[in-house]
Amino acid sequence: MPFYRMADPATGKVLMAMPEPPIDIPWNDEALREAAAGEKTVETLLSRGGAPRIYRVRTVPLEAGGRVLALQCGFALGELYVRLGRLRTYLGFAIVAAVLVAVTGGYVFATRSLRPMAEILQTLRKVRSSELALRLPERPVQDEIGALTTAINTMLDELELAFDGIRSFTANAAHELRTPLATLRCELEVAIGRDRPAGEYRETLASALEGTRTLSATIENLLFLAKADSSAAVPDEARVDLSGILEHVGGLFEALAEAGDVDLSVDVAPGLTVSGNTEWLKMAFANLLNNAVKYTPAGGRVLLSACKGGGRVRVSVEDTGPGIPPEDLERVFDRFYRADNSRQHRTGGVGLGLSITKRIIDLHGGRITVRSASGKGSTFGVLLPHGETP
Repeated sequence: MPFYRMADPATGKVLMAMPEPPIDIPWNDEALREAAAGEKTVETLLSRGGAPRIYRVRTVPLEAGGRVLALQCGFALGELYVRLGRLRTYLGFAIVAAVLVAVTGGYVFATRSLRPMAEILQTLRKVRSSELALRLPERPVQDEIGALTTAINTMLDELELAFDGIRSFTANAAHELRTPLATLRCELEVAIGRDRPAGEYRETLASALEGTRTLSATIENLLFLAKADSSAAVPDEARVDLSGILEHVGGLFEALAEAGDVDLSVDVAPGLTVSGNTEWLKMAFANLLNNAVKYTPAGGRVLLSACKGGGRVRVSVEDTGPGIPPEDLERVFDRFYRADNSRQHRTGGVGLGLSITKRIIDLHGGRITVRSASGKGSTFGVLLPHGETP
């Protein structure tokens, strides 16, 4: 309960006090002087007698009857402390309850949130080189985990495609190397089976030498493809004279074209430059021209042309050969793929030339296309960024 009392600051006499009997709290002379001067004060006092209690007391001046009186009002802080204690207790329980709710809710939320991650880890642990067909279940919501799931599935698609390519490449390489090796072994075993004239031995050695040349060329091509596949960019890249390269490559096949009664024409615009590797570009266009000349029958025509247009260099190799069946057009750049096995064996090819060419053009930032029709010839087109283009 609060208490009230009024006193005369001049005499210190108490004029009124509530409740009765009055609470024994000493007067502060400084507070009375402040009240006489018209000032208000607030102070904390301790009661006397019995159990001492702490009071918060406010003293204000009060004018009455031409004189200034001091009016005090105070209340015990004990009840306030009790209420504050209760408030602390309630707050303590509330904080503990809030922490428990937060921990429980966080655990439940974390469990539900991490469940997809656990499923992802469980699936990824099952992924092996022999089981690349496994995929993560797609999430209906494209949140962060959904984006991660899509990225992992895309990566698994690419890995499966790469492993399939490696398996196919290894099987085809083994097949292509096994055939000439078996032929070479058979010829040598027949040659040493009994005594033969010197002429027959020379023929066997010549055939063996040709077989080793084929093996050597195949191995060189395989090594080049391995090097090109591991390259992220063209080695020793510089600005090169593409016009000079094409003129040089065209001159290399003049003799082969004349021997096959094929009309080889070269129409290259001067001053064509690209950024790249000279030897790699020579190999790429030599492969295209070699195929065109070899597969064009006698009396046919092969045209190597190049020009600049739209900030790019356009190179075209046209022939009037037998053409490529429509079902084979999409696979002509696959490694070891041969549209006509009998024709490839007659010309000595193993199906790597166009694969090498495509890889070289890709590394130079270009694109290669083919248009063909059975019995009407083929046209291979190459687009390369011009050397002056940033």
